[in-house]
Amino acid sequence: MMGCFGPGVIVPRLPRPPIMLPFPQPRILGPFITEDRHYIISATDTIHDMIDTSSILRSGWTGLQVWDLDADTSIIERYSEKMFTPASNVKLLTTYACLTILGDSIPGLKYIESDTSLVFWGTGDPSFLNDKFKTTRTYDFLKQRALTKRLYYWPQRVDSPFGEGWMWDDYNGAYQPEVSAFPLYENMVHFAFDKKMGWSQKPSIGSIIRKPSRDYIIQRSTHTNVFEMSTSIDSLEYYKQNIPIYNVNDQTIKLLSDTLGVQVLPCIAFPSRKIAKTIYSFPTDTIVSEMMASSDNFLAEQLLMVCGHVIGDTLSTKWTIDTLLSDKMSHLTPVPKWVDGSGLSRYNLSAPSQNIQLLREIYIHYGELRVFNLMAIGGRRGTLRSLYSDQPTPYVYAKTGSLGSIYNLSGYIITRSGRKLAFSMMNNHFSAPTSRARLETQKVIKQISQW
Repeated sequence: MMGCFGPGVIVPRLPRPPIMLPFPQPRILGPFITEDRHYIISATDTIHDMIDTSSILRSGWTGLQVWDLDADTSIIERYSEKMFTPASNVKLLTTYACLTILGDSIPGLKYIESDTSLVFWGTGDPSFLNDKFKTTRTYDFLKQRALTKRLYYWPQRVDSPFGEGWMWDDYNGAYQPEVSAFPLYENMVHFAFDKKMGWSQKPSIGSIIRKPSRDYIIQRSTHTNVFEMSTSIDSLEYYKQNIPIYNVNDQTIKLLSDTLGVQVLPCIAFPSRKIAKTIYSFPTDTIVSEMMASSDNFLAEQLLMVCGHVIGDTLSTKWTIDTLLSDKMSHLTPVPKWVDGSGLSRYNLSAPSQNIQLLREIYIHYGELRVFNLMAIGGRRGTLRSLYSDQPTPYVYAKTGSLGSIYNLSGYIITRSGRKLAFSMMNNHFSAPTSRARLETQKVIKQISQW
């Protein structure tokens, strides 16, 4: 393969032996040569050549594996066992965990009640007062109990409000809210401005400083919930911005009290969990699908925390990951370096072959219809809405993953001949803008789809 190992140093591509696949009946995947019921996939050279001759992809590293789900065989491999920074492809691990651990519904909270009081605590459920999900079951339960009983919240702690290796200066970005035991409003303040209606803020927390500025932005201070709001925004017809709440775990009781309209008190004594009951809030697949399609980091982190609650009654992300890798995911090779649920951390490392293992297993165990509906869909929904729209019916169902100089895509392809393929293409350390690497990846995937 053509590879650049330093300025002016070019390594010539070595010849690749043909991949021989025995099929019980002739089934054409691409431009095959028939030879005693074995089929030489000459199309693999075309894919390798597309990558080798792309100035964008050649400036970095590309790993690729394509797996025929019907023949249950690998048909393309390129650095498939090398480790790459996965970015949001980590959400494949989180999805696998959710499907294997969680039932059909997310546990919303745990509680113990007497004639006069209700003690409750969080499970990490991200759906509470989340506008993306039209559910009020947990809220209605607390509201109804508050009519006749005192409410006590047990403030569990989490490892850290941030994932290992997250960028500290992204604290103002809606893609990196803090994690917490009992999330409310996605752990963010939602600001909106309308020329006719004026400003709105949900929830009401912290303080606002109006400040003349040419920038159309609201900026939270680093270590307080003080928000500097540019007066230039008032000249706009409409404006919207979501900003993470600082120290949200310590704000939970205040937010619950304000939201429920009653005083929620802290529970100091450790509750007996053996007699606790559970309220379930929302269908698991609906939340996982939203997380995967829109690449929602908040949902991913909280869902992994819910998995920890279910398997070990803990809200420790590190403990949950370590437990999964030593049990339900111990078969993955190479073993991923996995530190968060969303892929925000550059400490994560995984390989295309490992992604293929995940994709293959969930396809076999949970079925095409269910699994495809969890993904972003080319030309239809999520992060692939504006891509792969050249066919009348969708043919790419996948998870994107991007950070600076990183663009990955892993999922499923339905080819022109009707074959079902799993694929993982990981591009790291290219020097061009991510948008150009995305287009180069799209060319390769479209070529594979023609088989």
